[in-house]
Amino acid sequence: MRFTDTVETVKQLTIKSLIANKILLPNTYNIGTLNFKVNGSKTGSIGFEIVVREFSGLIKISYVLGNGESKAYNIELISKPSNLGNGLLWFFICPKTGKTGRKLHLFNGVFAHRTAFPDLFYEKQTYSKQQREYDFALSEYPFNVMFNKHLKTHYKGVPTKKYARLLKAAKIRDEKWFNDGIISRREYE
Repeated sequence: MRFTDTVETVKQLTIKSLIANKILLPNTYNIGTLNFKVNGSKTGSIGFEIVVREFSGLIKISYVLGNGESKAYNIELISKPSNLGNGLLWFFICPKTGKTGRKLHLFNGVFAHRTAFPDLFYEKQTYSKQQREYDFALSEYPFNVMFNKHLKTHYKGVPTKKYARLLKAAKIRDEKWFNDGIISRREYE
């Protein structure tokens, strides 16, 4: 089963983009348009009106869905002190769940926290277990960890689950390299 919309493919309203576009500045009022782009091509836009006080704010967004339906609603903004003690971190308060987050996702016509949409998955969640194991095996992680001097390989004479998974990943990677001609059979055995 393949899912068409994933967290990575839906439009996102992010605190990072508001800060980068100098929209989210304390003690300001701003009106404008935010554009969404994929590979440099404009895929949509939303209008906004934002009022930011010193520690909180409100952003009113408006947009038109593909079916012609107009949407307009308010999203609260709050700030919290940075754990590093150097300024404030800004967060949205999700209009559906009340959760705080730095990203809101447009799904089913509404910008909301990812957990508001039980049918919205990360792309990796749509892969089969076999595909996820294959991707893991070809990543750099298993081989960075496998040669870590602190890796516990055995417990009471039995390989640990982590070590067994790393060995399986190594075997998958070696098979792929052998089949692609990167290593010879002699090196493989």
